[in-house]
Amino acid sequence: MKSILFILFIFYSFILSPEVTNADMACVNVKKSINNDLPNATSFLKDDASNPYKYSPANAFDGKLSTSWVEGKPGDGIGEIISFRADKISSISIFPGFGIKKYFKKNNRLKKVEIKIFTLKGQIASQCGMIGIIGKNLYETKITFQDKMVFQTFYMPKLPKSVHGYVVHVKILSVYKGAKWRD
Repeated sequence: MKSILFILFIFYSFILSPEVTNADMACVNVKKSINNDLPNATSFLKDDASNPYKYSPANAFDGKLSTSWVEGKPGDGIGEIISFRADKISSISIFPGFGIKKYFKKNNRLKKVEIKIFTLKGQIASQCGMIGIIGKNLYETKITFQDKMVFQTFYMPKLPKSVHGYVVHVKILSVYKGAKWRD
């Protein structure tokens, strides 16, 4: 079993699609664009053949501590990114590890992340649906987490208005090592 890396909750509005398909996940390039209907990630763990989307980035937004996004890169996932679209954003609350007590310390937990907030320049139609084009970098910060099994909230500065909304990237910089699993 691979570990669960973190659960991310964003306050204010964001758009989620009720279903994730292979075509949706094939259309992700979080460096230049974002699928407006889904949270995106540079990778996610696919170790369950009966449920290949068990650890997809959509899980970071489902409101459940028992599910989450798990990055799929070998090792600790340093450099992996989860991104999402937001119409407004004033704070980000992150649960930095797996939300079940007996597994929390067995899995890696977030130690430090980089958050970047970009304008959403516009949208284009593609085979994946509407794709947002990432614009100007408005804000970036590095956040260090306490190694505690609680939500940790970080407040964002007031951002200039963006006609199309914002794109937020959360990049893993370091982790607290899990006693059993590294992802």
